[in-house]
Amino acid sequence: MKKQLCVMLIGAFISGHTMAQEELPTVWEGKFDNRATVLSVSNSDGSMIMGTDEDQCTLLDESAKVLWSTKYKELTNKEGVKTAEIQNVYWGANLLFLFDKKIGKDKITVVDIKKGAAMWTTDQYQDLTEENIEYIEDLDAFFFSLKNSTVLINARTGEKIWETDKFKGSIGGYMYFSDAKELLMVNYKPTGLAALFSGFKNQLVRINAKTGEIIWNTTFKGFVEKEAVTRRSLVKLFVKGDKVFLQLDGLQVFDYKNGQPIWSAVYETDEQAKTGFFNRGPHGGRVVKGGIYHAIADPLFTDKEVYLVLGSNKIKNKFIAKYDVETGNKIWESEKITKADALPHIHLNNGKLICQIGGLVNQQTVENKTESGPSGSVNVTYYNNEWIFLGSYGIMALDPATGKIAWRSEKFDKRISNLVFGDGIVFAGSGDEFYGFDVQSGEMKINVDHAKGKVGKTMWAFDNGDNVVSRMIMVWLHTARKDGSKVYNTDKFRGVTSFHQVGNRFFLRKETNSSNTIAAVDLKTGEIIGTLKSKGKGGGGEFGEGLDFITDVAKFVSLSAEECGEASR
Repeated sequence: MKKQLCVMLIGAFISGHTMAQEELPTVWEGKFDNRATVLSVSNSDGSMIMGTDEDQCTLLDESAKVLWSTKYKELTNKEGVKTAEIQNVYWGANLLFLFDKKIGKDKITVVDIKKGAAMWTTDQYQDLTEENIEYIEDLDAFFFSLKNSTVLINARTGEKIWETDKFKGSIGGYMYFSDAKELLMVNYKPTGLAALFSGFKNQLVRINAKTGEIIWNTTFKGFVEKEAVTRRSLVKLFVKGDKVFLQLDGLQVFDYKNGQPIWSAVYETDEQAKTGFFNRGPHGGRVVKGGIYHAIADPLFTDKEVYLVLGSNKIKNKFIAKYDVETGNKIWESEKITKADALPHIHLNNGKLICQIGGLVNQQTVENKTESGPSGSVNVTYYNNEWIFLGSYGIMALDPATGKIAWRSEKFDKRISNLVFGDGIVFAGSGDEFYGFDVQSGEMKINVDHAKGKVGKTMWAFDNGDNVVSRMIMVWLHTARKDGSKVYNTDKFRGVTSFHQVGNRFFLRKETNSSNTIAAVDLKTGEIIGTLKSKGKGGGGEFGEGLDFITDVAKFVSLSAEECGEASR
């Protein structure tokens, strides 16, 4: 008997009824016709829930009724995709993209999700990889970067809109400008020896999206890396006025009108993955790939200047530099900021440049380990994606006009939360303490020790009107912004790793290697309304394994694999 994936719609908030740590009630439960080992996801309003495996797709409606369930080979009378190595769902366009990769015989089939019918299929495009396929929602088109050319394809018909051999390579990122009907794209050399012999080069390109006409193209310096686990491209584009800013191995600035380089500043960004930083992974295995991300603040732009965090990830010192946006002239560089493994956020507030030293950063590792199995030793690969605290911790204020240090607090001996501003005060948590400093002078206005309350160390903080909510390791802590006094705390849901605000509802999430639990919380009182533990591995990923929220936040979808076989994202 074929195993099936269970799907449940869960009531998250029930009017006039509280459950205080009880499980949230199941509204309905249903099953896919297939195993859903590739995709098991819901659209944003919960009206469609999809489960796919290598050769079949099932679509359910909001009541778990099967809308359609079909093998891929039946969608196009066996002429299209039979199995699919790459599968992407685009809910906004109601499209399912299927790519059957076989050497010299690659096939693509695009499916209308609502109708459960293939819209078109083709074997025209060979040697595609997932990083060379991009769906551009504004154009309702697919962008394929091939070995010898680049093609834009109508997503509804498969018709080629245009093709150009003026640029090629992997897609690092893009921006679409609807008024001008133009694309600004980053293409870069793909990995592998084949790229050395095919004329690939790093290009920043401005394109007429209607015709494929190259308005200009220019080369950029550096190598585009990707995050170790999520594989997100570590390149960022900013357009400010008549200039394009490319963040890659520093900041490279180009004229938007003609693509000419204007100026650049070289410094290390998150592109510099700290592979040497890791010895062993969380499971005790050998780390073969890894990186620390979000440890360096993004450029902070004003109308005329940009502030940059300079320094090397190999040392514990950083600098702040202020540049003239027009000329690239360095206006000033701060003195050395010592003990700064990470400097993840900078803010302009109340006449000061406020720097957060240390804090939560994203650590990703790919880890290989040999483990004992029923048939002997087996090699296991673990993909670890977690947020950790890095660095010495503190807050520093600089004079934006001169770069001179105005004040620095090193009260943060154990950790530091993100910063919250209000009424001329900068608030942050550290270990058991909650602090508030006058932005102008650095005078400590609030110092509250929560050690006796046994609430654990601060994770992060955010503004909530008159109060600052601090997420502690063990509890939620609500403190009054005016004096730091405790409004409430709750220890009814411990071990929280992240939180989600969906509409006006709050959910706490506790996720470990194989477990994802969600709690619905009343933020006014701290009451835990109910909890749900996911047993599966599906979901879109934003809310952890096995869960998808829907826009009606009175409910969310649980993709559970208990006794039904497992699904993977």
